[in-house]
Amino acid sequence: MNKKDIAQIRKRLAPNKNNATCISGCYVNKDGEIISQFRLPLISMEREDAENFFSLFKKVLSGTDGQNLLPIDFSAEQVMNAPEHKVLTGLRETALKDDGLCDFFYEKIRSTYRSEETYVILLLHDVWDIPKKLKDGTVEEDAETTMFSYILCALCPVKLQSGGLAYLAQENIFGTKGADLMVGAPENGFMFPAYEDGGANIYGALYYSRKTDDIAEDLMTVLFGETLPLPADTQQHAICSMLQESLGRECSLDVVQSVRDHVREKIEEKKLEKDPETPKISVNDLSDAMESCGVSAQRVEDFRRQYENTLGLYSEIPAVNVVAPKKLEVRTPDVVIKVAPDRGDLVQTRVIDGLKYILIRAEDGVELNGINISIE
Repeated sequence: MNKKDIAQIRKRLAPNKNNATCISGCYVNKDGEIISQFRLPLISMEREDAENFFSLFKKVLSGTDGQNLLPIDFSAEQVMNAPEHKVLTGLRETALKDDGLCDFFYEKIRSTYRSEETYVILLLHDVWDIPKKLKDGTVEEDAETTMFSYILCALCPVKLQSGGLAYLAQENIFGTKGADLMVGAPENGFMFPAYEDGGANIYGALYYSRKTDDIAEDLMTVLFGETLPLPADTQQHAICSMLQESLGRECSLDVVQSVRDHVREKIEEKKLEKDPETPKISVNDLSDAMESCGVSAQRVEDFRRQYENTLGLYSEIPAVNVVAPKKLEVRTPDVVIKVAPDRGDLVQTRVIDGLKYILIRAEDGVELNGINISIE
């Protein structure tokens, strides 16, 4: 699913803009025990309550593709025989009306998911009659529509909100309000199936994790089986390790900057082209960047070998997982230098009289603890 696909689904997540009939779920305590289950009809729900529920499901489709949003790819064998895929398909085809299947799904999550707080599992089923559009974007009248049926799941912590000073409307005064249990933003969730090319892709799903460094891999395995994407942080650490180990003493500031600039150019190209697809980087892209700044052929080959062993020679990873495009930081054991992401040209390394230095070009506007200083 690209940005445009996700945005179209998000637009549906509002009262009167979807065909959802109810919200199903269960409430789990700190000991992992299901203490209540519910099915809430949307037709009789107050508008504010419905909007609050839909805002939670919207968050499951938010964040950065490849980092918070991880595409799940099912193999043909999984689609045919895997029990995880059969459960997701069953929930979708029964529109969450099979109580036994819902109970089985809740039990799978309850037995695997670990939370320091009580939490709620929320499920939504929607059917979208997609009108056929012409090349100019207008809807073709009297044309058959495509039916897209999907489910959304959100796992939300339920926290005790501490009391505090509040306006008490009935008494028309300010006073202390007691603590309330409040549903927080989702920690994890998913959409099945993926929405691509104007229809359903039963070979795909979209998984959400609020934390990029802790994606609840046990939960993902229970939901989708063994074929899982590497977390964003793992991909980034892997690229950093490969560069350091394969390049050795050739891993200079110029080389790292070259790789970073190459990746940033890919990201900027996608933005200028208004391409909704997430920019991806391959081993060839990284090899070209290294060769362009003089890295030896042997070092480049070492990098390609490590990439193949770790990620697979033909695999591509999101560009944002190769470098942090909005961050440029130089760090020593005693000093941290933060630079504007597009001004890496201001930083250089030098060896002067046998000592290693980091040089930063500076003109006007230099401050030390808020005091303007002169450089003579």
